[in-house]
Amino acid sequence: MNKKGLPLKLLGILAVALMVLACSPKKTDDQKAMEAKIAELQKELAALNQPETKQGGEAEPEQRRRRERIAEIQAELDTAQGGNKDGAAAPPAVTQGTPPPQTPATVTPPAPPPAVTPPPPAVKTSGTTPEGHTYEVIGGRSVKITQFDLKATVVHIPETIDGLPVTTLGETAFGGLLGSLTSVTIPSTVTTIEKAALGATRIESIIIPSSVTSLGERAFTSCSNLKSITIPASITKIEPFAFFACRSLESITFENPSSITSIGEKAFIGCTSLKSFPMLPSLTSIGKSAFESCTGLKTFDFPPLMTLIEESTFKESGLTSITFPSTITRIGPSAFYDCKNLKKIDIPSTVASIGNRAFMGTGLTEVTLSRATVLEQQAIPLAQVVQHYSD
Repeated sequence: MNKKGLPLKLLGILAVALMVLACSPKKTDDQKAMEAKIAELQKELAALNQPETKQGGEAEPEQRRRRERIAEIQAELDTAQGGNKDGAAAPPAVTQGTPPPQTPATVTPPAPPPAVTPPPPAVKTSGTTPEGHTYEVIGGRSVKITQFDLKATVVHIPETIDGLPVTTLGETAFGGLLGSLTSVTIPSTVTTIEKAALGATRIESIIIPSSVTSLGERAFTSCSNLKSITIPASITKIEPFAFFACRSLESITFENPSSITSIGEKAFIGCTSLKSFPMLPSLTSIGKSAFESCTGLKTFDFPPLMTLIEESTFKESGLTSITFPSTITRIGPSAFYDCKNLKKIDIPSTVASIGNRAFMGTGLTEVTLSRATVLEQQAIPLAQVVQHYSD
């Protein structure tokens, strides 16, 4: 470096510092002091940059002192250059050959892994209650009890299992033959009692809630201890074999007799203790053998809508008298076969025919009927009765 290169560079730095100070909108006392100091340094530096010319040039000690002083002035100028009007640090001077500061590259953090959604809990489709009753879930909305604890004698069916309503008592849910159950309470959530659900148990009485709309075949078949039952208005028909061989059944109550429209075949067959049966005004059909062997049944009121008395409907029953409605058009085979207590009957003229052995084995001694009525083979025990004609 020549003698003038360094001082010229310092002069440039001083010029930049003065420009920064000149641009300040308002100078503080510190800034003014700094400006004065820079001016002094500038003046001294100018003098050092133009030393007096002496014959033979400067001696070595003088040159060294001049260089040292220039270095001191440079250090002082660097310090002075670091301040500005706000007292904040000025950007560092860029000297020749020094590369500009590098801005560090922005590092983008890696994207987090996608959230893992846990699988939904498994839908329970079956299970066993703490009481030992097995069940299955129907369509994810309700519960059917498929098997009750066979050792239980008293059962209170729960309204809900796993938060779902119990709506169905499944087929043979109480175990079938000779089950030990003596008492059961059915909640109002139950709508369906399936085939033989309560069959062959030892229950003595039961109230079916009004929520039940379907009472399956053989629902109470062979419940030999059942004495009474209440049928809700929500039931419209008695299915076949519903009370088959319920030999202790003494009474049956219908909350709304008008709701029943049909009685299935053999629905009450073998109910030997049944003494009476309410008149059901909306009843239009009674199945074959529906009241067969009901030896305790003394009377029966036929509803006004019936037109047919089916085969063996009252066979071997205890009927003592019958009043036929004028809507009846046919009496089927063996309809009153072996009704030994039946002594006298009046058959309306609307009856077009009487089937084989319809009144054979009865205690009939007197019969009134129309001459137009067709009597099939052994329809009436003619040898023992006196016939009267209504026309």
